Amino acid sequence: MEAADRERMGVPGIDVLLAYGLDQLPARNAHHEFEHLCFAVSQRKITSSIIPATGPVGKAGDAGADFETHIIGASMGDQGLHGNWIFACSLAKDVTRKVRDDVDAAAQRTERPDGVAFFSSQNVTAGERERLRDYASSTHGIALEIFDRQALITWLGL
Repeated sequence: MEAADRERMGVPGIDVLLAYGLDQLPARNAHHEFEHLCFAVSQRKITSSIIPATGPVGKAGDAGADFETHIIGASMGDQGLHGNWIFACSLAKDVTRKVRDDVDAAAQRTERPDGVAFFSSQNVTAGERERLRDYASSTHGIALEIFDRQALITWLGL
């Protein structure tokens, strides 16, 4: 069915269905499912050179990482991701606080990552994304990339 036909018939597009699905995750306490989704998206869109965190997480926490890159020779990944990166995923509504908390936790790791890739089920404005990148860089010397709701919907809808 073409987009024009869907619109005429009142059938929601894939982007609407994906947004609805993301909205339902917190109510179902589906953080782990969101992590699995982000892991799969990361493998296909960012780098295949990642490994999942293993659990149980317990009292020690995940040190800000739900999954991370593994070293292959002198560089990381297959799309230009260089260095040691960790990936964090969150359904939290307060994205700013969660990103800061995860970046702070990442900076405390024994092997400090070069970067944090953060996935959020929420929208993040370009301005807030830039402020958070600046925080990670100026406070901890860590690069930060944020993939928000719209990025996920775009990637999943293709």
